[in-house]
Amino acid sequence: MKFAFILDPLDKLKAYKDSSIAMMRAAARRGHEIFAIQRDALGTGNGGTVPAQALAITPTDVDDAWYVPGATSSQPLTAFDAVLKNCARTRPSIRVHHRHLAARGGRPGKRAHLQPPRSIRDHSEKIAITEFPQFIPPTRVARAATTSTPSSTPTATPS
Repeated sequence: MKFAFILDPLDKLKAYKDSSIAMMRAAARRGHEIFAIQRDALGTGNGGTVPAQALAITPTDVDDAWYVPGATSSQPLTAFDAVLKNCARTRPSIRVHHRHLAARGGRPGKRAHLQPPRSIRDHSEKIAITEFPQFIPPTRVARAATTSTPSSTPTATPS
């Protein structure tokens, strides 16, 4: 498969903590092709296509030099089997525009756009972990931390 990752500038990513790099490494170990697309390298083309300047990369296991660059080519997003987007350093409004643009480029055929624009609205990344309570400590989602115990959380009584 051909994976495209729409990312912040590659030299700004921290390999020891960035989930995109972990996904790229895992996909490359399984023999997939990996391409990096800078967030500003997306465009609009004729007929609703979304071309992008894609850099072929080979991820390494060395955190300080986590990839080996290959050739750069202009490809429509439909040339990729999956498109993932992770731009943490982008203003939220720009992030939404990029996600809509990437989704538009991934519509035809079997292409997987793994982060559709509606996911911003429908699934908050800050609250998503609450779907898996077996993996987290007691958690409170609130605007501000307080010292009171929520009524829905059981409290231990000394015996």
